[in-house]
Amino acid sequence: MVISVLLVDDDLNILDTASDVLDAEGFQVFTASSGAEAKQRLQKHAVHIAILDFNMRDTTGAVLARELRQLLPTIKIILMTGEQGLDLGTARNEINMVLTKPVDPPALAAAIHQLVEN
Repeated sequence: MVISVLLVDDDLNILDTASDVLDAEGFQVFTASSGAEAKQRLQKHAVHIAILDFNMRDTTGAVLARELRQLLPTIKIILMTGEQGLDLGTARNEINMVLTKPVDPPALAAAIHQLVEN
């Protein structure tokens, strides 16, 4: 089974780099540079895992996690943030894993494999 991943970040360099790494790992990768674009992608493609940046221009990863969970209840969600000790509040229930930026590409792939196995 090919694992499909939705990668959401408004930094196009991060999107390109992470997408290339995950593609090389054998994942099917869909990218979005905003929360609105991410929701559009989910309406067209069922994905197993969403990787969300916390701070984006049009939303936060916490808000987007709740919205994506409503669209696809079984999705696993990884939140990436550069903020230490981030308080996610009630969004913590929607998020399966938090990774601190900068995220090492092999660590990101390992996190995806861990979520798939659980």
